Amino acid sequence: GEFGHGLAHIFEALAAANRHVTDNEPWTLVKRPELQARLQVVLFYSLEAVRLAAIMLQPVIPGKAAQLLDHLGVAADERQWSHARFAAGWQPCGHRREPIPGVARLFPKLK
Repeated sequence: GEFGHGLAHIFEALAAANRHVTDNEPWTLVKRPELQARLQVVLFYSLEAVRLAAIMLQPVIPGKAAQLLDHLGVAADERQWSHARFAAGWQPCGHRREPIPGVARLFPKLK
């Protein structure tokens, strides 16, 4: 149904974000000072895709979405549907959000 289509679109967007990271190789960009602006753009789009997906996935995986949003430093009052717009959840330049340590592994490997 429509619910399944919505989830499919969210995961397609995440797959596109993953391709963007793979294609732009931020691990290579970080080593080249002249490409730091490009690195910032790649990282911004990647984190923004994750932020948007986490907001939209809250009804489906509320606990994991909350952990992810916590780790990204997204305030509780910035997690509503109205914040699921491109760049709606980021502070102006110069304000750095601090991630909460210890939440990096949201989905441990199954054995």
